[in-house]
Amino acid sequence: MRVTGNVRGKPVHILIYTGSTHNFLDLETTKRLGCKLEDTEPFPVAVANGNKMYSSFACKSFGWKMQGISFTTDMMILPLGGCDMVLGVQWLVTLGDINWNFHQLKIEFDVGGVIQRRDEHHTTTNHGLFLCLDGDSIPSQQPAAILDLLVEFSYLFEEPKTLPPRRDQDHDITLKPSSPLSM
Repeated sequence: MRVTGNVRGKPVHILIYTGSTHNFLDLETTKRLGCKLEDTEPFPVAVANGNKMYSSFACKSFGWKMQGISFTTDMMILPLGGCDMVLGVQWLVTLGDINWNFHQLKIEFDVGGVIQRRDEHHTTTNHGLFLCLDGDSIPSQQPAAILDLLVEFSYLFEEPKTLPPRRDQDHDITLKPSSPLSM
């Protein structure tokens, strides 16, 4: 399920995915947000098409907001391509019971457990905040096989940061002598 959150006021596109054992933050997103990265032992990650990628960095205690509620968790760093972050089972287990409606693209869970408040007259017990996240209304129109390829080869789709290197023969388009641009 895709939702939109924010980090320090900047939007982030989040995939909540039960098929992922861990949480992941996109490498380019970490650069854009100025996240502090820590070196880690290379960790193999099996992607949807069966190939392996390796995460060698982590962002500890990464914080973000969804619907104004703050969350914090450790994130492994990978070039994701299709979203800014993936929240997997590592995060989902911290939520306790979850009510997930895939037809309505809605997930509901209790945030904060039981809270006791005390005022001058009496003590009251309230349940934690009940949060309902609505999924982004426009799911990807790409077939799963295409999405897998886009994730696997995301480095090919990164915006170039430099000009291509000089070649012995640069590209050349020869125009017909009578064309208006050849004059």
